[in-house]
Amino acid sequence: FGQSAGAHLSGWLLSHRQNQIKAAMLYYPPTDFEKIVAEVRPGGEYANFERSLGALRQFLGLQPGDPYDLNALRLNSFQHFIDASSPPIFVLQGNKDNTVPADQAQLICNAYNPSSKTIASRATSLINFIDADNYRCGSAGTLTPVPHANHMLDLSSFPTRTCTARGLLGAWSSRAVLVSACSVPYQ
Repeated sequence: FGQSAGAHLSGWLLSHRQNQIKAAMLYYPPTDFEKIVAEVRPGGEYANFERSLGALRQFLGLQPGDPYDLNALRLNSFQHFIDASSPPIFVLQGNKDNTVPADQAQLICNAYNPSSKTIASRATSLINFIDADNYRCGSAGTLTPVPHANHMLDLSSFPTRTCTARGLLGAWSSRAVLVSACSVPYQ
């Protein structure tokens, strides 16, 4: 289990130590460093995520102006290592995340489904979800969006107060997602 950078580390273990992992829970995970580096630019799909690029550079130990190590970027782009036989994942992503592009969750989920219907890539919002509120990642995994939630799923996603975007119903919906995710045992 991990959140944000911790979700990235959990995803790294999942993709690089598959024989040691039974399942993983990733909350708002950066999963494709290659795409982040390629798309954080004026006119790029991640043009509004420049802050994320700074965090990624810091994560990789790079100083301003240092070139990227292309091998390090590839090793931290999990779609190269995950397929339908990989351990199952549960991915939770706010669709208004302004730190980790929402499609980063889609990219790891799509890696489990290379020959079937995949989620279209959309950097700044998850699709108004296909077939309900979640998407299968292989045979046992799930990607679940939290509507109107920012990075760290902000407090408005939980029933401690009224959700400003969707009211009390939205808050209870988010709570139900989390409760159902935690109560489904992985085989």
